[in-house]
Amino acid sequence: MGKANRGHIIETVLWLLFAGFLYYFSFEFDRPIEIYKFGATFWPRAIILLIVLAAIGNFYWYWRYGDEVQGHSIGAAAAASEAPSQDADQDEESKGLAYGARIVGILILPFIYAYFLERIGFYTLTPFFIAGVIYLMGERRWRWIIGVSVISYIIILLLFAKILYVGLPVGTVHPFYDYSNWLLSVLQNN
Repeated sequence: MGKANRGHIIETVLWLLFAGFLYYFSFEFDRPIEIYKFGATFWPRAIILLIVLAAIGNFYWYWRYGDEVQGHSIGAAAAASEAPSQDADQDEESKGLAYGARIVGILILPFIYAYFLERIGFYTLTPFFIAGVIYLMGERRWRWIIGVSVISYIIILLLFAKILYVGLPVGTVHPFYDYSNWLLSVLQNN
């Protein structure tokens, strides 16, 4: 089974089950759209396919290289710059627990994001979600986390509010609702 361990297999199975769950529920809104020949489920299913491909690619990496740090990945520089532990006998169990906590965090964070999305709104919550994902992926340099989050947020805003003109949740709680509406008016009127 290469260098993949049980945790890698469980992670891959969870991602594939999640993709299967999403695919199953995509049939609930599978309707033709008059102005779009691919129908309402084309883009959600395209994203689901990307989730499946990423899970398989991630498992392939683990199967081939194990837990080796990818030199070009997010967090590789942070992992390389971390000082070695004072305790030379750091057991594998504590490493496994930290790895497991990150995996659980990565799997739970989208549910937390979805739970608060209607109340707080897409435009307020998204930069924090992006930063949280980057942090959970292993990046520890705050300048990079903030920089990538801001750039990604601006690209998402321009794409959805300016180019696609898609209505996203603005929130129901007073300050977040006001911020979202102000941001939309700035983006769509300029």
